[in-house]
Amino acid sequence: MSSLNIQTFRQQTVLMMLISVIAWVAFALFFRTFWPGGSAPGANLTLFGTWFVLGAAAFVALTFVCYRLFKTPPALRATAALALTAPALCCDVFTVTFFESWFPNGGGADDRLYAAMILGGVGIFQLVGLFITDPQNTKPSVL
Repeated sequence: MSSLNIQTFRQQTVLMMLISVIAWVAFALFFRTFWPGGSAPGANLTLFGTWFVLGAAAFVALTFVCYRLFKTPPALRATAALALTAPALCCDVFTVTFFESWFPNGGGADDRLYAAMILGGVGIFQLVGLFITDPQNTKPSVL
């Protein structure tokens, strides 16, 4: 890669990190607004499953949108997946720590369910990045 391409990728990485933090805020607000609260361990598994599947689909879609938008070369997709998840994962340290004060409707196992959804979503995001990475291909692409 030329230095121009590396600089462009660094700028894109910063933008992806910003998208990550914005997505973290959006997910936390969405969870606060729509999660019914008061889940007991083992209860609401259907709701949790639905949230997880829809959330995973949204994460995968966002991954491909970002790759297409930034024309991320296949060789750098795993790195981009990290840029899109690591900042939000760091922010979730605060979400889990202050869960009771940030989510007044939360109770029971809600804090663990939130953390499980985040860890699962981030894992899916990163696995998609790993599986569609081609270390040999450094040409910008549009998937």
